[in-house]
Amino acid sequence: MGILELSGESWEFEGNAPWTIAQDAYEGNYSAQSETINNNQTSEMIVTLDVNSTGDISFFYKVSSEASSSGFYDGLLFYIDGVQMGDGWQGEIDWSEAIYSV
Repeated sequence: MGILELSGESWEFEGNAPWTIAQDAYEGNYSAQSETINNNQTSEMIVTLDVNSTGDISFFYKVSSEASSSGFYDGLLFYIDGVQMGDGWQGEIDWSEAIYSV
């Protein structure tokens, strides 16, 4: 199940800006895109899954945000069970795949 595959699961959206359906997809016809956020704002897309065996979760992402050399303040973060996975992504990143063990 990828983050851009929006069917079959219950998704929640929180934060200061809504998510919209975009036609710029890595695969298939559509993807999810956050609207623009400003300083100290967030836009969250949340899905709850029951994983009954070990394995990997993978998804494709594309980022367009401000980049900072002095720390992370604008970009994409991914969490599993409230724990941030990796350092996050910021700047201009074309479609790339992320894979994490669950």
